[in-house]
Amino acid sequence: MTPQQRGVALIMVILMIAISSAILVALTDSTYVAMRLNSAAEQRVKAEYILKSAINVAQTLIKNDNNDFDNPDTDLWLKFSDGMEIPGDLLGLQEANVRVSLLISSEGRKIPLMQLKSNSSTQVPTKWVEITARLFENLGFDQPSPPTQGSNKAPSKEFSSKELVANIIDYLDTDEDSANVPNFAQGMEGDLPKGQEFRNDNRIDSLASELSAIPGFTSDKIQRLLPFVSARSFSKININAAPPEVIKALDVDLNDAAADRIIQFRNPAGGGPFTANDLSAKLGDIVEGPTGQRLASLVQAEGNFFEIIAKVEYGTATFLASATLKKTGNGRMPKILSLQIY
Repeated sequence: MTPQQRGVALIMVILMIAISSAILVALTDSTYVAMRLNSAAEQRVKAEYILKSAINVAQTLIKNDNNDFDNPDTDLWLKFSDGMEIPGDLLGLQEANVRVSLLISSEGRKIPLMQLKSNSSTQVPTKWVEITARLFENLGFDQPSPPTQGSNKAPSKEFSSKELVANIIDYLDTDEDSANVPNFAQGMEGDLPKGQEFRNDNRIDSLASELSAIPGFTSDKIQRLLPFVSARSFSKININAAPPEVIKALDVDLNDAAADRIIQFRNPAGGGPFTANDLSAKLGDIVEGPTGQRLASLVQAEGNFFEIIAKVEYGTATFLASATLKKTGNGRMPKILSLQIY
């Protein structure tokens, strides 16, 4: 073999080694990526079952609540009202790197926006229109929105609290006309171009996504509002769970001091909680006169709807589930109205 042939052969060997090395590296990388993907998929599947188990735990805790009022001394679900980690043994978990936490709260502590709906035969209850507007005012919605930094867009129209409520009524009603609540504010649906009217079907499926479709509800306003409003349909507020912002919105004559006395009383150390039997009498002692009577007609000592948030920390990954449950009573498991896993 000539020196030239030996040189070509050497080059061919080196080339084959390089190609083989490249293939080996590619196969190794592909195998590593596949293993990671399989591991992630396995984690997602396990996390989904763990989250559903956590929701089942919440259902069981609520099912076993036999009181007709929220009692932190006996209602086990209230132990999770601020969020709490669930022991792994309770869910049958043996893996040390898995942490599960659960938050259970009364959805009845919020103001139900579905009370703003109407149709051709039913007018919107004026009291809920005024209550919702007062909540918006208490949250500062009458203040101008802060300018968006770095944006060249012209500022959008500012809506007052009452106009925002009227826009929600427009979103919920079954016609294409502007809402016109007497002595209140007019909506804007009738002024929208043809084909841009609201969907008009008397419901809200997701507050977080649908409020942004209603004129005037900026991301900042939605973020401030979500802890205090519900898309569920109920007619009385859970006085044992409602935050101060909601309580103060329930009556025009309910001042901060009275709202503070209500919150102080409902804690066991203050004499509470309110019960179904003494609710009207106790409220009458705390808030005297017509204001206390009006307030008693708007509240109850417990709620039938519950908001559940479950979280699974699986190694470095985090998975969440949110659900809404409805208490059915008679010893039956609460009904799951909605369930989303992230």
